[in-house]
Amino acid sequence: MYSEINELTYVIEELARANSQRQRLLAFDSLTQKIEQLPTLTKSMSDQQRLSLQLKVISQEAASLNQLIEQRLQSQQLMLQQQENLLAINNEIHRTEMLKDMAIAEVITSTFIQSNSALTYKRLHQVKQAIRLVSDAIVTLKNNPDLSAKHVELINKLEQCITGEDGLLSIKASQLRIIGRTNGRIEFVPDIDQTKFENFHLNSLRRDQ
Repeated sequence: MYSEINELTYVIEELARANSQRQRLLAFDSLTQKIEQLPTLTKSMSDQQRLSLQLKVISQEAASLNQLIEQRLQSQQLMLQQQENLLAINNEIHRTEMLKDMAIAEVITSTFIQSNSALTYKRLHQVKQAIRLVSDAIVTLKNNPDLSAKHVELINKLEQCITGEDGLLSIKASQLRIIGRTNGRIEFVPDIDQTKFENFHLNSLRRDQ
């Protein structure tokens, strides 16, 4: 039994570490198969009704973890696309006359530095603060009367790329939320013991309320 539980834990860790959708699918298929084998392994234990309930909870937790990993991988792909978009916008800005104005150049440079730094943050409140700072900088740029219509268009593109709904920092904030939820679901396989199973189930119910 302990060997099977150790194998289950290993596959869970593989799923959590998946770096591609293919790896995720393979790990989740393996995890599902191992979970399906658990009822046979626990037949000799008393209180089968309670154990059956706990195995159902484990299956639900595995499915939730799989969804979170899928979301993480999707956000990583979207992040790469937006980084490419930001580079293209930066190149566009450098082809205009905007940076000849030192005040504008300073704000734009600060915006790029703040955005790139925020991508390395590990805490959600840090990213939220960066979003506020970048948003304030964008407002400052938009209020500059010397900007042409073309320049305003570029600033709007910059804003959407960084702080928009699918902007870089919005994606970063989403990723940190996903990581937090993932960490809360990785260790969902307790020892096959009735008391621990009962406590595990109660904790799962409290977390989902």
